[in-house]
Order: sequence, then C-alpha cells, then structure tokens
Amino acid sequence: MAMRNILAKLGQVPRFIAGIAGNVLKTGNNTGITKPAMADCCEFLAEELREETGQDIKIPLDKPGAEILYIPSSTEFAHNTGTLLGAAKLFHALQLNWTIATEITEAANYGMFIDLDLLKHHNKRMLDAVRQTGASLVVQGECGHGWRVAKMFSEGANGAIPFRITHILELAAQNLAQLPLQKVAMRAAYHDPCNYARAGDLAEAPRLILQACVTEYREMSPNRELNYCCGGGSGLLMEEMLAIRMQLAQKKAEQLRALGPLDALVAPCASCKAQLPHVIRHYGLDIGKVTGLMEILGAALTLA
Repeated sequence: MAMRNILAKLGQVPRFIAGIAGNVLKTGNNTGITKPAMADCCEFLAEELREETGQDIKIPLDKPGAEILYIPSSTEFAHNTGTLLGAAKLFHALQLNWTIATEITEAANYGMFIDLDLLKHHNKRMLDAVRQTGASLVVQGECGHGWRVAKMFSEGANGAIPFRITHILELAAQNLAQLPLQKVAMRAAYHDPCNYARAGDLAEAPRLILQACVTEYREMSPNRELNYCCGGGSGLLMEEMLAIRMQLAQKKAEQLRALGPLDALVAPCASCKAQLPHVIRHYGLDIGKVTGLMEILGAALTLA
C-alpha cells in the first residue's frame, strides 16, 4: 500500500484506476452515476418492488432523521440491482428507518489501491453523510475491499466516528429468526471474498443466510480464510489484465469444478461478481449464474 501511495504521488496510476478516482471525487461513486440518475433508478426499482410484492417499499434518498445509512456498491444501481432490491426488502421486513445518502453512494474505497488521501476523502464523505442524515448506524453493502476499509480504517482516517458500522450480511444474519423466509429451489455455493474471510471477519454470517435461503447448499474446500481468490481483486479489474486474471483464477476454477453443476455461485462482492462470470466462461464451468447474497435473500423473503 505504501508503494502504491508513492507511485500515485508520482502520477504513476493505471488509467482505469485513475478514472475511478476521478469519478469518486466528482460524484461519490466509482461509476460516475449522477444524483438525478440515481433518483430515477431508485424510483424505478421501488416500482419493481411494488409490482412484485404489492407493498409500498421505498428506496429512500437523503431521508432526514433516518437511523440507518446504507452505503451500497454503485453497481447496485446498474448491473447488480438485485442486491439493492434484496437490501430494500430486508430493511422493509425488519421495519427499519433507513436511507441512502447521495453524498456517498459507493461502498468501495479505491483509496486502498491508490492513495491514502483518496481513502480519507471517501471516508469524509461517509462522516458528512452521517451528520446530514443523523444516522447512528452505517450499514455497508456488498463490496469486499470496501468492507475491509470500513472495518479497519474508518476509526482514525478522519478522527473518531460517533456511530456504529456493520455489514448488511451481519445485520441479516443477526435477524434471521425474524424474517419470513421460504427456501428457493436451487443448488448454490458460497464464494468467500478475500477481504471478507481473510481481512474482514465475515465468514459465518453469509453461510447462515445462504443455508436458510436455498434448498441445497454446497461448500467448497478449502473455505473461509483458506478459500482461493477469484483473481479479480486488488484493483485488477482492467480489460488489459483479463488474461492474467484468468491465470490467477485457475485454482478457483478447479475448486468450483469439483462441486459439480450449480444453479448459482453466490459472491457478495462487486469485484467478485464482475470477475467470476469470466472465469465460468473461460474454464467452461457448469454454473447457472453469479449472484449476490442479498439477491438470494430477497428471493427467499415472503413479504406479500
């Protein structure tokens, strides 16, 4: 990390990562989604929830007096909308007072891969959003390194934090007994994101959730902190790195092949979700889809 900081100060940053840093500074998220676009997306997804459940489930933005500030991965507004839908259904089922702040719409913190100043900048966005909403609890969405940064660096990056931080998977696991769940008929396996199992103390909660939500659960070996990396982390999600990423994923592919056919590979990390479909195609694995865990939980929740 220190070497990356030095290179960043010298202007030696990959174009892909520099572009993400620019988006974060301008919009508060990696993908450059503007506030109007985000509002449109949340309105559209709320309508989708209404059609599915018959209930008025909001995805609130900048709601004053909210007790919970949810920080999603920005991919939840575009590619991984099922994750945001699942989160909204969870908050609704638990009758929690929550919001998303347009000040910070990104669980990821690419300062970890580039520069400490950027890490602090994104952390300050979180502090400002908490002050604006009055939230007492920050809930991080499905992002591996984002959880690692939130857990390890939030306290101290810009001074003390007057609020608690948890992960949405911890929140869901702690409240499983209160949730109206009906298992989804599928064979699913759980992939341990490196920054959850090895750096974020998040290995048991996801398993409790998945086993409560699907009819057939398959466990990889090795697993938890010994699980193999998917090859997509550490800021490597650049097109020019694809061949290297596939080489790095060879052990992961072998591990997955040993499980036999799967309906779903559950990977609650935005980088893993982007990498693993390439791995499945490259190695010809019999896996129906890669999905987030909140999407599976959302499918199992019976709210109607």
